[in-house]
Amino acid sequence: MLDMNNLWARIGEQTAKRQALVAQASPFNKAAIFAALKAAGLSRAVVTFDGSGDSGQLEDSWAEIGEINEDTRWNNEGRADIPDVKVTIKVHNGKYEAEDMALVEKETTLQEALQDMAWEIIEAHHGGWENNEGAYGELTFEVETDAIDYTHNTRIESVETDTYQL
Repeated sequence: MLDMNNLWARIGEQTAKRQALVAQASPFNKAAIFAALKAAGLSRAVVTFDGSGDSGQLEDSWAEIGEINEDTRWNNEGRADIPDVKVTIKVHNGKYEAEDMALVEKETTLQEALQDMAWEIIEAHHGGWENNEGAYGELTFEVETDAIDYTHNTRIESVETDTYQL
């Protein structure tokens, strides 16, 4: 017979260990990403996401060069493709038992490193963001300040009810 208390305890342990590994890897990965963006001469990189109905995805990503304002950003002026350069990041080794989990170094593209970090940030701050009405937003990697600006927009369904007795 399945011991549900033991199962939930193991799931909690696995989740806590994975979150600890992500927190440990994050400063290393952030530094690697910003070093690659700087070396490429970029001002920023942007990753957008959207989801609802129990599924979500990263929508788009691009780099920006120079000063961009809201008028030029959405007209694709100043946008560039993410350069196809290699970056070494730290990732979860794919093991599921807490005692077997560890970080390993992985060489990947800058594009994939940006997307991996975007997923980790979104999940860390808004787990389940894709459920029901979902959410959308963007992560902007600002090279000048080495900061990641994260904008999250939660969709909320509202109901207005009028009741009359006539």
